[in-house]
Amino acid sequence: MDSTILADAALDSVSVMDFLLEVEDAFDVTVPLERLAGVKTVRDFTAVVRALQEDGA
Repeated sequence: MDSTILADAALDSVSVMDFLLEVEDAFDVTVPLERLAGVKTVRDFTAVVRALQEDGA
């Protein structure tokens, strides 16, 4: 869970946006891009998504 998202997954910016849209659809959230500023790991990203779910975003 502490893997770095971009480095370990070898995702480019378009792939990251595609992934983000899939996550938003799957978890019924909207992830504001500013919430991703400090996200470096899968654990960080998971925490953001969980917080958004709890907030009802």
